[in-house]
Amino acid sequence: LQYHDHTITHSLVPGIKDREMSAEMNVIERSRAYRTPVRTAPHQYKKYELAKRPADGVRGTPFELMINWFRTGFDRSPTDIYIYEVIVEREKRGKDRKRTYQRVAHPLTLSTVVYKTIQEYPSVFHDQWRIIFDDFEFLFTPYILNNNRKGFELYCETRTKSEERRETITQYRIRFNPHKMFKWDWRGNVDDNEDAQWTFIYTKLLFSQNARFIPKERTQDHDQSIHERFAHYGNAMYFIPRNPKSAIKRNIQPGVDAWLGFYLSCRVDQSLNPYVQVGSINKFFYKLNFNLLDFYLEILNYRLGENLQPITLAKNSVMHDAGIADFTDKISGLRLKSDCVPGLDRSGFLESKIERQNLKFLRVMRTSADNYSLRIRTGWVRMDKWYADQGIPLKHPKLPLCELKSGKNVHILPIEVLSTLTYPQKYTKLLENHARMKIPQLLSRTPEQHQRMMSEMITKMMDYDKDPFLKALGCIIEKKMMAVEGRVLNKPSILAKDESGKAVELAMNPETGEFPLRHAYETAEKEVIFVVCKATNRVQDNDIASFHRGLAEKCKARGLRVSTSELSVPIGEREISSVIEEALIFLDRRKRKDNEILVFLFFVGSIDDHLYGKIKHISDQHYEVVTQVITDKTVTKMMRVIDLAELSDHKTIYHNIWLKLNAKLGGVNHAVDFTESAEPELPALPSHEDTMFIGIDVIHPSPKSPILSFSLAAIVASVDATATKYTDRVMVNRNCNETVQHFEYHFSILLYDYKAARGKYPKQVVILRDGVSDSEMIMAASREIQSIKEAWQR
Repeated sequence: LQYHDHTITHSLVPGIKDREMSAEMNVIERSRAYRTPVRTAPHQYKKYELAKRPADGVRGTPFELMINWFRTGFDRSPTDIYIYEVIVEREKRGKDRKRTYQRVAHPLTLSTVVYKTIQEYPSVFHDQWRIIFDDFEFLFTPYILNNNRKGFELYCETRTKSEERRETITQYRIRFNPHKMFKWDWRGNVDDNEDAQWTFIYTKLLFSQNARFIPKERTQDHDQSIHERFAHYGNAMYFIPRNPKSAIKRNIQPGVDAWLGFYLSCRVDQSLNPYVQVGSINKFFYKLNFNLLDFYLEILNYRLGENLQPITLAKNSVMHDAGIADFTDKISGLRLKSDCVPGLDRSGFLESKIERQNLKFLRVMRTSADNYSLRIRTGWVRMDKWYADQGIPLKHPKLPLCELKSGKNVHILPIEVLSTLTYPQKYTKLLENHARMKIPQLLSRTPEQHQRMMSEMITKMMDYDKDPFLKALGCIIEKKMMAVEGRVLNKPSILAKDESGKAVELAMNPETGEFPLRHAYETAEKEVIFVVCKATNRVQDNDIASFHRGLAEKCKARGLRVSTSELSVPIGEREISSVIEEALIFLDRRKRKDNEILVFLFFVGSIDDHLYGKIKHISDQHYEVVTQVITDKTVTKMMRVIDLAELSDHKTIYHNIWLKLNAKLGGVNHAVDFTESAEPELPALPSHEDTMFIGIDVIHPSPKSPILSFSLAAIVASVDATATKYTDRVMVNRNCNETVQHFEYHFSILLYDYKAARGKYPKQVVILRDGVSDSEMIMAASREIQSIKEAWQR
C-alpha cells in the first residue's frame, strides 16, 4: 500500500500552491509505504468506477492452477484496534553530566528495546502475544494501554558486554503516543476506506510478527528457533539457518549469494474472502563470515574460468594496481570484522594485546605489512614482525593492507585478518555480466518445487501451527495453496497480407511447426547499409565478418532490403562520434539518402558496460542513427561448432537481432488480430479501426539514488489500426508522484500525432496502466480520465 504525503497532490488542486519536499522527507515518506494507509488531499474531480471483469474465458483446455494465496480468517475477529506511535530515545550525558535524549532510528535497536520494555512491564502490556510492533514506529493492540487514552512514557536499560568482558549499560526512554483507533474491516474497499487499509496492514504484520519478535529467554525453543530462522529486511524475510548446508541460497559470483526471501501481503478474492499472499524474492548479500583473502582468490579464479588451473597464493604474492582498484570497488563500504586488531593505549602507542572490532572498509592501500611500521613507546616495529611476536604470523606479508574505520578511529590491517560479518549485508553493486547470465538458471524452480517450497514455508519454516501471536488473536491459515481454473489456449494464428493487401491467416508447416513468417511482417522501405564497427580485441576479424554475413542473410530472408555495399570502420582509440561522422560522409557521397539508411553494428567486449551507454547516448541523442550493440560472447556462441539440437537456438539469435533492427527502422514485427478477439460469450470490443491504445508507466528512484525528488513517467500511444506503430511521451514527475503530471498537455500531443498518422482523431481510447498500486488505482484513473476529457475538448 503506497503512502503519499498530501502535499504531493496539491499541484492538481486549483488554488493550492506546490510545496517542495526535501529529499530527506521524500525518503522517509516512501520508506513508510507498506506501513501506513494512503492519505489524499480533497479533490475536485469525478470519481470513476473501474470496469469489472465481465466473465471468465471459455477458450482452451481447462486445468487447475495453484497460486501463492493461502486462505485465512479469525475465529473471533477483533473489533477495535488501537495504534500507538512509539518513540525510542537513547539517554546521553554531556561533560556537565546534563541528561539529554537522542531519538533512535535503527530498526534492530528499536525492536530490541520495545520488546524488552513490553516484557518488563506486564502491568501495562497485559498479554504480549496480542501486541504487534512493526519494528519502526507503530504498535498495535486490541486494548487501551496503561488504562488511559493519553500518552505515557516508560524506561528501559540494555546491557552489552565487550570482548574484554566490560559491561555497558544504556538507558532508554520509550514514549507511547496514541495515534489512531480503527474498526476491524475485512470487506471494506481498500481504495478509499482507511479502516480496511489499516486492517490489511495489521494482518500482514501479524503473520510476520513471530519472525521479528525477540524473546526474553534465549532458551525458549520455538520462539528462539523462529527468531533465528529469519532475518527481517524491509518488507521481506530472509531464511538464515544455523546449519549453512540447509541455507536457501545460491552463489551468484565471488563473495555474493542470492538469498531466498518471502514477503507477505493481504488480499481478498471476488467474494471478499481474506487471503495471505506469500511471494518469493531473491536478493543479493555478501557471503557471511567470509575471509577477505578467500574473497580475493575467488575473484581471480572466477575471471580465469572453470577449465583452467585455479590460482593459489604464495608467501611472496603481490596485488597489482589494477587488482587493488578492482577489489576496492568491489567491497567499498562493506562492514567487516577482525579478531586481530592491534590494541592501543590512551596515548596512541601500540600495546601487546589483540582486540576484536567491527570495522567499515574504506580502501586497499598500495603498501604491505612488510613495509609498514607501527608506533610503540620505544620506537617503531614492522607490522608483520609484530603479528609474528603475537603468535599470528602472516601468510602473505606482501599483499596490500586495508584502510578501515571504526567510529572516529582509522585502522590499517592486513587483508588476511579481515572477514565479513555473521549477519547479512546487502550487495547493491552491479553484478558481473557472467553472473547476470547465470541468474535465470540458478534461481528458477519447477512448478512442483515451487509448490513444495511454498507449503514448507507455511508448515515448517514459519510453523504457523505453533505461532503464539496467531493463537492469541484467534487467527487461522490454511496450509494448501489456492486453486483456480486456468486454461491452455489453442495454437495462435498468424496473419499476413496477400498480394492484394488483404489480411489472410498463415498455414503452419505440419512437419517443422513453422509459419512462412516472411509474409507476416512489414519491413522498412529503405535499403540498409551495414556499418561494421569493431570496438574490442576479444573477437577475431574473420568471426565478425562471418557473423555479419549470417545476419545479413537472415535479414534478407525476412524481407529486409540489404545493400550489397558495406562499410567497415575500426574504432581503436577514436571517439564514437568521429566513427559515425565518417559513415555519414560516406552516405552523403552516394547521394541516395532517400533510398538508403545506415545501420551501425558495434562489436564490443562483454565487460564494456560503460561503452554501451556511450554508444547509445551519442547515436540516439546527437546523430539519430540506428545502432545495434553485439557482444563478443554473442559472436563466439554463433561461431562455435554446434550440433543439430542447438541449431534452432542459434538461429534465434539472428532472428532476435533482426526483430530489433526492423522495429528501429520503422517496420512492424507483430500485428494484433482483432477479428476474433472477443469471445462470443463476452461483450464485443469496440471497433478497433478508430481506437487508440495507450500504455502508461511510472518508475521511481531507488532509496539510495542521488536523485530522490523526481520520477520518470512514460506514455506510448498507437497510431495505426493494428496497434503496431506507436508514438511516445516521456516526462519528469516532481516528488515521485504516481499520476502523470500535466497529463492533458501530453495527451493532446498524442492526439495530434494520431491525427497526423491517420487523418482523423480516435473515437475511443483504451488505457493499459502500470506503476500504480491497488490502493491508488481509482484515484489515478479518475484524475487521468478527467485529463483525457479536458484534452479532448481542447
